[in-house]
Amino acid sequence: MIIDNIYKYLDYKGITVYEISKRIGISNGYLAKTRQNRGNVGGQVLEKIVIQCPEINPAWLLTGKGEMLLKDSDTSKVEKPAAGYGKTQPTITKSKGVPYYDVDFIGGFDLVFNNQSITPSFYIDFSPFNGDTDYWVNVSGDSMKPLISHGDIVALKKFESWRDFVLYGEMYAIVTDDFRTIKTVGKGGDIDHLSLIPHNKSEEFSNQDIPKRLIRHMFKVKGSIKKFF
Repeated sequence: MIIDNIYKYLDYKGITVYEISKRIGISNGYLAKTRQNRGNVGGQVLEKIVIQCPEINPAWLLTGKGEMLLKDSDTSKVEKPAAGYGKTQPTITKSKGVPYYDVDFIGGFDLVFNNQSITPSFYIDFSPFNGDTDYWVNVSGDSMKPLISHGDIVALKKFESWRDFVLYGEMYAIVTDDFRTIKTVGKGGDIDHLSLIPHNKSEEFSNQDIPKRLIRHMFKVKGSIKKFF
């Protein structure tokens, strides 16, 4: 979790919880209580941490992947440019960009989707996806590895017209009454089915047909955090 990454950074730098709390203007017990309760760190707090600790890698802070610190003391960019997007980089904000929810699409996304009053943990401002993405959420499982790996963050766009048309060969997040999954979608055995195709070629994963009638919602997978950093 993000709170664990914060503590790892503080331990590495030799910064006390009291010191960082004072620097970013939060109560001394906020971080300890969040860690104890396994809660979410607020977007405003994360933004202050990134500002007060400019050497920290925002990508690592969010996902635990990559290097903890930015390379070559370059505090204006993340570790390396996002592939295909030049020097554009994602940043954590209080309100600008696309909301990030610290939930797992496979395990808890329905709580967010069905209750629009749930407050996001923070926003991810990343211009190639702003305006064309509805959610950033976590993903678990390795069926789409290495395109998407366990622990990555995915960008989802609501796809309302899936009953009329699905572009085969594209990646979608699919919701039924019983499960949620992310797969490449292909042509099924007949017009009433779609084929769910894993990218991982291990023996434990295989293509499966799903009846269209079981699908409740579909989302286009616009990208994942590992493609950006």
